[in-house]
Amino acid sequence: MKYIYMFGLSIFLVALMLAVGWIMMKLIDIVS
Repeated sequence: MKYIYMFGLSIFLVALMLAVGWIMMKLIDIVS
């Protein structure tokens, strides 16, 4: 059960970083 939790957490963190990177790119696009 612990491994499933860690796996889900790592996927969540990767998705979060992708979302943050995408938002930053969009903001830079708007600003420039």
